Amino acid sequence: MDMAESDIDMAIVGAGAAGIAAARRVVAAGKSCILLEARKRAGGRAWTVHAPDGSVIDLGAAWMHSAEQNPMVPLARSVGSPISTRNQDDWPKRLRLSGLSPSEIADFSQAQDAYLARVDAAAQLSEDRPIAACLDTGSRWNPLLSAMTTWNTGSSPDKVSTTARRYRSYTGTNWRPEHGYGHLLEQLAGGLPIAFGAPVTMIDWSGQSVRVTAGDMTLRASCVILTVPPSVLAAEAVTFFPKLPAAKVTAIEELPLGVNNKIYFHLPETIDGLPDDTHFVGSLTNSATGSYQIRPMGRPLLEMFLGDAIARTLESEGAAAMADFAGSEIRQVFGSGAVKPLAPVAASGWLNDPYSRGGYSYAMPGRAEQRDVLAAPVGERLFFAGEACSKNWHSTVHGAWTTGEKAAAAALAHLDEGSLR
Repeated sequence: MDMAESDIDMAIVGAGAAGIAAARRVVAAGKSCILLEARKRAGGRAWTVHAPDGSVIDLGAAWMHSAEQNPMVPLARSVGSPISTRNQDDWPKRLRLSGLSPSEIADFSQAQDAYLARVDAAAQLSEDRPIAACLDTGSRWNPLLSAMTTWNTGSSPDKVSTTARRYRSYTGTNWRPEHGYGHLLEQLAGGLPIAFGAPVTMIDWSGQSVRVTAGDMTLRASCVILTVPPSVLAAEAVTFFPKLPAAKVTAIEELPLGVNNKIYFHLPETIDGLPDDTHFVGSLTNSATGSYQIRPMGRPLLEMFLGDAIARTLESEGAAAMADFAGSEIRQVFGSGAVKPLAPVAASGWLNDPYSRGGYSYAMPGRAEQRDVLAAPVGERLFFAGEACSKNWHSTVHGAWTTGEKAAAAALAHLDEGSLR
């Protein structure tokens, strides 16, 4: 899109879920806008690619969490995008595959329930503590419970707020867009005015309008909606003039993105005769372990999902190291002859992606309330959205989507009041 310098109602930075939601709301209201996207695609941290055989792979977001209340479900249906409604939360089966007896599985379930009860109780206290403080000292299940935290947050339990759980809304029902979450977002972005390959580097909000520099274009907008991840803002990839208020900068720094990655391997035949969509855990004694899914939705793939330190390490070491790690864990669970050498077909690298710099956000201890600060507008011209701005649904696509709609509604209200134009 050729736009040397022009006037527009709204510039929306980032064409992920939040940006797409905001743009749809603005366009529906009859206002002019442009989505400025640094990448060559829409979707942000929802990115659908295909294996050589055509199998759908989601390198980022894949799950419609809390499907009964997830607004992405009706949106998917509105554009004819099929959804797999097979719920996938069978922990007893995962643990049986790791060799635990029924009594051991019952012991884990009891320990997990007690741990979550302690976390919920701690979340109501006035003094925030790290989730690690809720682990039962000496419990054999601590490595697995810690691993689950790394998958859910991208960080270790000693760095994650318990108070954040006070606001969490999660039903346990998890569905999947069959054609990929990234593909769904690209469908929802259809027809929107998007400038691809346009990384925003400067936002000058010193005047009555906002001047935005993106790639080789400069434009003037009445207001800007920023959906950039806090980790990117913290790295000062965007220069603001004048600088953002100190409280906003602090919120950005205290809502970092954890590290989560996925690696997919070609798996023409299942493992140990197990049915498609079977999940298992690589290790019960090491928190630096993977969560695996065999042949997701019947596709000839094995998915490995990692969080925190091991995700960071393997991203830096590359595909061969990822394959070695996965092979070692699979042999540990199923025996030395379980699978042939694994061939990676796709892997994410969100930490080193300059437009994400991580997986999804988590609140540091004592910092859960910073999501409200991050979401608050600045100067009635800068509005903020993205999963990190959502208290109830952070770290999810639907959390990002709803914050985009909310930011657009707030900006439109200011436009209608005439305070911006």
